[in-house]
Amino acid sequence: MPDMTHTTTIVIVDDEPLQHQVLADYVARTPGLLLQAAFTDPQEALAFLRTQPADLLLLDVQMPLLSGFQLLDLIGPRMQVIITSAYPEFALIGYEYNVVDYLLKPVSYERFLKAVGKIKPAHSNRPSLAAPPGYLFVKSGFKLVKVALDEVLYIEAMKDYAAIMTEGEKVMSLVSLNTLEKKLPGERFVRIHKSYIVPLDKIRAIDKNSVWVGKLELPIGSTYRDIFLQRIREMGIE
Repeated sequence: MPDMTHTTTIVIVDDEPLQHQVLADYVARTPGLLLQAAFTDPQEALAFLRTQPADLLLLDVQMPLLSGFQLLDLIGPRMQVIITSAYPEFALIGYEYNVVDYLLKPVSYERFLKAVGKIKPAHSNRPSLAAPPGYLFVKSGFKLVKVALDEVLYIEAMKDYAAIMTEGEKVMSLVSLNTLEKKLPGERFVRIHKSYIVPLDKIRAIDKNSVWVGKLELPIGSTYRDIFLQRIREMGIE
């Protein structure tokens, strides 16, 4: 059961109206849980979660325009997540995102209770107000290499590795781009392609299909384009 001494706020994102209502009913029946918002449109959920993250996100995987995993890529590790899906084959991917649990639809109330019983108390899950460090340690070979975030030009996926291109060197780390993205401050870095992450302050120019970092042209992936351009518009620089 959830921590009864603290209220855990929840956001539901699921494009199936029936399952959407079932989860909302489960939350309402469970002491210690409070439904903060519910969305059938993942893009509306993205706009909300960027400014009002909850303690727990109940998230579908297969949704039009924006999948659950793409949504997690865009918002970063800002809250605990329980995946709800009719597709068991996505479970391993889900756990790469450190989800609390992976629920297969249809979800019973007993299984729902077991999942929410795993969440951390709401008060221990809230982000620290301290400023994040301006660097990141990554494993490269047998060393931990300190990478200054201000010097990062872009990050590229290369099979099982991530290549962090800085102003002075290339750091190769045996880590997935998804894992590395979670460690980067979301207000400074943005995913533009399944193979590329770029720092916002290093972007020199943008068109429909490309981003320029210095003299280098990087592609914008079709699944990331709309959300990336929307973020640029929100910053008032388009």
